[in-house]
Amino acid sequence: MKKIGFIDLFIDEWHSNNYPKWIKEIGKSEFDVALAWEEKPKEGRRPLETWCRDFGVAPAGSIAEVVEKCDVICVLAPANPEVHERLPNYR
Repeated sequence: MKKIGFIDLFIDEWHSNNYPKWIKEIGKSEFDVALAWEEKPKEGRRPLETWCRDFGVAPAGSIAEVVEKCDVICVLAPANPEVHERLPNYR
């Protein structure tokens, strides 16, 4: 099974709320969203720990952990595309 990691500015958004189900349906058990990391929770939305519990995903403590433990990385932040380039730069 290939592990997918989500990296996001804030995790509780439309894409991250729908992708895990679609990945399971399309991936036919070959892929699983295993880890997620967010830079900061957005006010009024679920923080990382709550989102992870709701989706059965482990919260990552850092971007480096997502990169180290996952086979596939998804950099999300769809409402803030200007952060796509800097989010995965964890070194």
